[in-house]
Amino acid sequence: MSLAVISYPKFIPNEGGLIPVTRAIYPKLTYPKFESHFTFVFPQASVSAEVLTQYVQAVAMTQTRIPFVIRRAEAMRDSLSANTYLFFVPDEGYEAVIQLHDGLYTGVLAAELRADILFIPHITIGYTADNDYCQQVAAELNAKNFEVRGTIDRLDVVQLEGDSGKTVAQIGLR
Repeated sequence: MSLAVISYPKFIPNEGGLIPVTRAIYPKLTYPKFESHFTFVFPQASVSAEVLTQYVQAVAMTQTRIPFVIRRAEAMRDSLSANTYLFFVPDEGYEAVIQLHDGLYTGVLAAELRADILFIPHITIGYTADNDYCQQVAAELNAKNFEVRGTIDRLDVVQLEGDSGKTVAQIGLR
């Protein structure tokens, strides 16, 4: 069992729908098991759910809600597998997401930070072992000048087991 900290953003009406539509248009991508989300703390097992929840509550009290606007797709090779991921990356809100991520990787989570992997704020659209296909999809999407707006207003502590997960705590940002 491992725990992660994610945020299911609140999308501006009709804009979050672009994500499932994009997934349907590009069926060669494998899709995440979870609803569209930003990951702030990647799966870890060194801290208990109770300790992590208390810690996230303390950090969240210092953080304001994060409005974001996504206008670009990026294909990113995974350094830990043969896959390339298709991300929706925010233009607006990018730095605030990084600051919250970095703030969470202090204190009890400091030893969990993977300094060898660059953190890029994103919502995963899907992934494939075909890097060229993923690059092509990103280029096609970027040519459409799309826009997805929303707000990150809470963090979910999620317990992961196999391919499923359940929220054990929801913590609002101030």
